[in-house]
Amino acid sequence: LMPLMRYLVGVILPVGTIAAFTLLLVYSFLQLDSVQRAIRIEGTQNMLWVLSRAQSATLRLSEGAARHALGEDNREEVSRRLDIWFSTMEVLRDGPQQRQMESFGFAEALETMMASGPVLEATVMELLAGDRDKVTEVHAILSPLEAGLSRAANQAMIAEWDELGARLDVTRTEMRQIGISLAAIAAAGLVLVIHLMVTARASSGHARLLKQERAFSELLVASSGKGIIAVDTQGCCTLWNEAMRPLFDLHPEQALGRDLRELDGFFDVERVRQALDAALAGESRTIQDQPLFRPEPVRPSWFDIEVFPLRDHSAIIGAILVITDVTER
Repeated sequence: LMPLMRYLVGVILPVGTIAAFTLLLVYSFLQLDSVQRAIRIEGTQNMLWVLSRAQSATLRLSEGAARHALGEDNREEVSRRLDIWFSTMEVLRDGPQQRQMESFGFAEALETMMASGPVLEATVMELLAGDRDKVTEVHAILSPLEAGLSRAANQAMIAEWDELGARLDVTRTEMRQIGISLAAIAAAGLVLVIHLMVTARASSGHARLLKQERAFSELLVASSGKGIIAVDTQGCCTLWNEAMRPLFDLHPEQALGRDLRELDGFFDVERVRQALDAALAGESRTIQDQPLFRPEPVRPSWFDIEVFPLRDHSAIIGAILVITDVTER
């Protein structure tokens, strides 16, 4: 259970935190993009400006007709104002503007305005031809159009304010969600930082304990008075303590990294070799009264040998040999 908990805390927690961090960032970016699209104003949908231009063109045409009847404006000025009036009416018939007029409930009024165009043009032409009494008919045609455009402009202003208020409400909600997401991102980052600090502290403590244990083990090995050898799974020497030097007349520098059986024929004796193989297979062995013969004509040395497997968790990574000189016994 404890390894599982350590795995969950050490792996699942930071990975989950980073995943949540990424998702929240993506969500915040999408929300910001949505806000940017919501507050963008399309020029073709600015109905208030279009309607105000149409209303202004209607008033200017009416004024021009009246001034021409009084002899103040020339024909070219009245014709120019008539052309401007037709162009503004055509803008109202464009796709976005026409849809907006229909949404305001002015579809019939727009059709009436466009239908009155030919009659208005003919009446203005008669006025310009010299029939000054036609100015009354021009005013009679333009006055209802100007009033309709005024009502449409008021409706457009109300609709734009309503739309702007709805956009602001949506934007406020999305910004609140973005704020919550950013707070969650900060919380996720804080959790990750705390986890990293705890992990770093635990790693530092673990390294300190390992260092202390290693120093203590080296102290025990050096001060035990017994010869201690460690080998890896290939039989190469990885530890040769100082107590081994007088027993085999070999310094640690001469022994480390070499095959144990090549150091001295003593380790290639069948009993020793079998005990070492058994330790590498996971079994402990004890050899008593194993002689060591020297070429010189002196009495042999006798050793007791204890061989233990060296483990890293469940894996065997070598063997330990503890050698005791029992010659005097």
